[in-house]
Amino acid sequence: MTQESWAAVDRYITDLFVQPDLALDTAQQTAADAGLPPHNVSPNQGKLLLLLAQIQKSHTFAIALVTSDS
Repeated sequence: MTQESWAAVDRYITDLFVQPDLALDTAQQTAADAGLPPHNVSPNQGKLLLLLAQIQKSHTFAIALVTSDS
């Protein structure tokens, strides 16, 4: 598949499963305004990570992702 095809799939999944989140948008803008480097995942990746954490019934999973230095 081409990069353009993958981007179309990502847009489709995001449009289907991800609702706008004003609090997240505000937090990302605040971080950018403070000069912090972007280290967030895409919305559809975030939904997948949330689903995996819920399947594992894990609270430390999300904390480890937020605090990692990747």
